[in-house]
Amino acid sequence: METHVTMVLDKSGQLTSLYKAGGPVLAYTSAIQDCFALARQRVKELKGILENSSMELKIEEPHDMQRALIDNDKAI
Repeated sequence: METHVTMVLDKSGQLTSLYKAGGPVLAYTSAIQDCFALARQRVKELKGILENSSMELKIEEPHDMQRALIDNDKAI
């Protein structure tokens, strides 16, 4: 038996939304609990990915951009 469940958790892992369209009934509370545990784990994984990628981004400071423009003018 297959059914689709959508869970939305916030960054702290708290359930904010649960959606299940028609289809088979989930007969066991444990099925929802299993989905919730998997969703919480995925939140942790995604949070780590986002934190790592944001650390890798280097945002140029305005004075760095001005220096680049000045260097380009001198090269011409």
